[in-house]
Amino acid sequence: FEYLGRTAPPPPEQLSIVHGDFRNGNLMVGSDHGELVGVLDWEMCHLGDGDEDLGWMCLMPWRYRHPESEAGGFGSRRALFEGYREAGGRQLDTSRVRWWEVLGCAKWAVIAMSMGDKDEGLGLG
Repeated sequence: FEYLGRTAPPPPEQLSIVHGDFRNGNLMVGSDHGELVGVLDWEMCHLGDGDEDLGWMCLMPWRYRHPESEAGGFGSRRALFEGYREAGGRQLDTSRVRWWEVLGCAKWAVIAMSMGDKDEGLGLG
């Protein structure tokens, strides 16, 4: 947490709608051509830094059996970032996305510990 505080990027130039749990498990993909047909589970959405969703998607837990596929287990970061830009997004500062990924790892650790606490009595909450 100390590292995250020391290295936090400045606020984004423009606020975005952030999904808050943007990952392959929340994407609906069409069976015909693999097109995106929907995004599920918006209960964590908020206004913030759009890079947060891209960093969250790159977390290891969403790669399942494809750890080499850094973007949600189905592609490279490079392809994700290029596709984002080509679809109308901006040029990304990959160090910002990486910071959000590190924060996502910390968040996931706390979430996992709290889930374990319910069953194991770890004294976290």
